[in-house]
Amino acid sequence: MEEMTLSLSAEELIKRFEEDLKTAGKSKSTVQTYPQTIRAFSNFVDGNLLGATKENLQAYLNSMRDRDFRQTTISRYFIILSKFYEFLIYSEYIHRPIP
Repeated sequence: MEEMTLSLSAEELIKRFEEDLKTAGKSKSTVQTYPQTIRAFSNFVDGNLLGATKENLQAYLNSMRDRDFRQTTISRYFIILSKFYEFLIYSEYIHRPIP
């Protein structure tokens, strides 16, 4: 599994997450919004979703605060990112999440 993981692009991981959301019967809005949120974070970490660190996440959330995002929006992004990393762990794409 690890060899395959190394060859997957950020976009492929996001597409697999999107398919998982569809399979789980999530709403159309969720299936559209969650991947968009992950893509924004992926752009922030230059596509290195599997190597993202606690510091990357903190810097991302701080950048949202600097751009005057509402706290509810920041919280929603954090929840979506948490769900994505839970999916990666469950699917065995990673073994250790961002702490």
